[in-house]
Amino acid sequence: MGMRARTPSSALRAVHRCVRICGVMALATPTIVRGQVPERSAARQIKVTGRFTALKLTPVLTLTDAVLDTRHVSALAVSAAGDLVIADGAERLLVFTPSGAKVRAIGRAGGGPGEFKGPLSLGWLHDTLVVLDHNQRRVSLFSLHTGTLLTSFPWVIKGRPEGLLNGGSSLLAVVESRTGKSHPVFNGTGTMLPLAEFGIAPVTAAGIGRPIAQLRDSVDRQTGSDCEASKGRIATFEAFFPDHGSMRALTPTAQLISANRDTFLLTIRQAERSTPMAVIIGPALRWPVTNAIWDSVAAEYRAAEKTAGIGRCVPPIVRPATLPAIRALSTDEVGVIWVEVADRAGTAMNALRPDGNALGAFHLPVRDETVPWVVRKLRLYVVLTDADGLQSVQVYRIGQ
Repeated sequence: MGMRARTPSSALRAVHRCVRICGVMALATPTIVRGQVPERSAARQIKVTGRFTALKLTPVLTLTDAVLDTRHVSALAVSAAGDLVIADGAERLLVFTPSGAKVRAIGRAGGGPGEFKGPLSLGWLHDTLVVLDHNQRRVSLFSLHTGTLLTSFPWVIKGRPEGLLNGGSSLLAVVESRTGKSHPVFNGTGTMLPLAEFGIAPVTAAGIGRPIAQLRDSVDRQTGSDCEASKGRIATFEAFFPDHGSMRALTPTAQLISANRDTFLLTIRQAERSTPMAVIIGPALRWPVTNAIWDSVAAEYRAAEKTAGIGRCVPPIVRPATLPAIRALSTDEVGVIWVEVADRAGTAMNALRPDGNALGAFHLPVRDETVPWVVRKLRLYVVLTDADGLQSVQVYRIGQ
């Protein structure tokens, strides 16, 4: 990561001011790209410019296991005012002030109004908390200030709900997927797996709108296997290189950004259209899977193989040649794109504008990768796990 004349913190603050005032006008006029990006010939091609300057993480708040009083943190959400909402394993939501004071708990386990069966995805409509209950296929809206259930409505769209996308305080969508036609997987095995087709549907206080379908952006590499044990039971193994969060994000200007895992390729659309308007192409990120990396990610499988006697796995478990390039994607309240990428030292976060201008980068801390991170107002929210398996929520200031 090279250095530029402007300090990282001042550059990011300037971008936040500019995005609020200027918007993202550079993407308004698509141009023709010939043969370089398949199925995106009408999209404007944008290459990342500048360097990802070195940013620093400064701890500003820690919520320990004793403060959380929770079995397991499964999701985080941060309001426009900085209030932190935590979904936990007890099927409830815990609300904390920006200073870390616990305010209230919302909901409980169950199938009634205001109750959850999880897993849960969290989002915002202004200061209204929106909760997608995947198992109950239900969306519920709560007052953050009182914890009162305002309304709820069922997930009536065909397909499996994937999660909520935030695009600022007033723009929210729910992602759904369905099985499409088969397509080769990018892991060198030749295995044919279903191609995921994603659609997004706007969420309002009145319900879920009509989805925009067929947003085919990429084919994920092998993400896991169902393995049959010799004792007759089926053991499901998590992804060897798990998804760390969503691969789609909404900007405050109603643009949908989606990523390809195997290359630094971001596709930008207006949220109400399926036709791409721009493609951002970043640096090549092809880090080889070393013996040490493979031994660490395959440890669960090896242990089960010894104790249960694995007979076969579908699809077959193979060692990929390289790490996934992009691990997760999100935008903040002013539209800055935050991309988690593979790095020599583990994983790193790259920040860039929708016009392709690189803003900065930092290495992500060792954390619980099953809980997606959140960036709001130049704060990084992550879940850490200690040697005893106890979780804590750590908040960092992103700056110089």
